[in-house]
Amino acid sequence: SAEATPADRRRITDALRTACAAAADHHLLVATEFHGHTLTDTAASTLQLLTETAHPALRTFWQPPVGATPDAARTGLQAVLPFVHNCHVFHWSGPDRERRPLAEGAAAWTTYCNLIAQTPGPHHACLEFLRDNDPAHLPAEAATLRQLIQQATL
Repeated sequence: SAEATPADRRRITDALRTACAAAADHHLLVATEFHGHTLTDTAASTLQLLTETAHPALRTFWQPPVGATPDAARTGLQAVLPFVHNCHVFHWSGPDRERRPLAEGAAAWTTYCNLIAQTPGPHHACLEFLRDNDPAHLPAEAATLRQLIQQATL
């Protein structure tokens, strides 16, 4: 986002607005996703994109930005919270972004889930990564996620 020119932003915003209008005609939403090297690589840039597009069918998925501290992730989530539709759930650790058990990140995810639970409408959470990419970890990760969601304060 830092390298995008005003013309780039305008072109992308116009295209996104067109996609949102088409989606709305079919009672669908369009959601962006936090990713590096895009206009959604920071909370500030995401918020700018969402507000400049200004379409009621536009939302965003949320996930902690890669390398962000839990406090920075929380602050970013709070900034885009009115637009959050769903979230991608995972827990990474260290500079190598080692995939760790979600239970190790439960304190941060409790905060994130509590914030998201305060917004109207249904929200979904997707487990995005598993330790060692091993499906055998899915039951434990899903159990942790269910517990986090059930404990979220409304």
